[in-house]
Amino acid sequence: MADEYIAHLNRSIHQQWRLVLDKMLHTQRYELEGSPGATMRFRYFNQPRRDVWPEDITLELDGDTVLLTIHAGTKEQRAELLDDFWKTLQELGFADATLEEA
Repeated sequence: MADEYIAHLNRSIHQQWRLVLDKMLHTQRYELEGSPGATMRFRYFNQPRRDVWPEDITLELDGDTVLLTIHAGTKEQRAELLDDFWKTLQELGFADATLEEA
C-alpha cells in the first residue's frame, strides 16, 4: 500500500527541482527511474526493477507543493526516505515547509 505525503513549500521549487533530484541521488540510496520532469520516479538503490511497476517512489511537483508517494520499501526505508526528502528541502532553503500525510 502506498504512503502519500504533501510538502507545502510556501513558494515554488521549480527553479531548484533539479537540485532535489541531485541531492536525492547523492545519498546513494535511490536510483532515477526514467527521465526527470515534473514527476520524478525512483527505485531504491540496487533493488531489482519490476516490469509492471518499476518505481518505488514518486515526487510530483505542482506549483508550491510536492506530492511524495512511497509505493514500496520497508518501514525503515520509508522513514529514511522521509528524512532524506525533509533534509533536502531544508538544505534548499525551505525551512518553513510543512510535510503532512495525505
